[in-house]
Amino acid sequence: MTSKELSFQVEGTEIYDVDFIREGDVLTAFCSCPAGENGSYCKHRVNLLHGDDDAIVEGEDQLDDLAEMLKGSNLETALKDFDDAVAAVERAQRAKRSATKRLSRLMFGHDLE
Repeated sequence: MTSKELSFQVEGTEIYDVDFIREGDVLTAFCSCPAGENGSYCKHRVNLLHGDDDAIVEGEDQLDDLAEMLKGSNLETALKDFDDAVAAVERAQRAKRSATKRLSRLMFGHDLE
């Protein structure tokens, strides 16, 4: 089985190394930031998977290669599920703000109807 590796450097509170390794359908991502080293959610890896080049210090020319590595990998569906969940939370937060505003106005005696 052949593997492909890409390395980036990104700027956070300091410069972090982010590495992606694809072996078969498995794409793994490692980041030297505290969250990445603890196996937690790491915005550096996710931002790169989204093609975001804002924090890249080194490796910007590899973003297209990373997009290709993502295709058909175990992370492709997981990233889509994550994005869908984030969008659902944002919709729910907007609905809550709207409902809170309406409830507050009605409790104060302002009829919005």
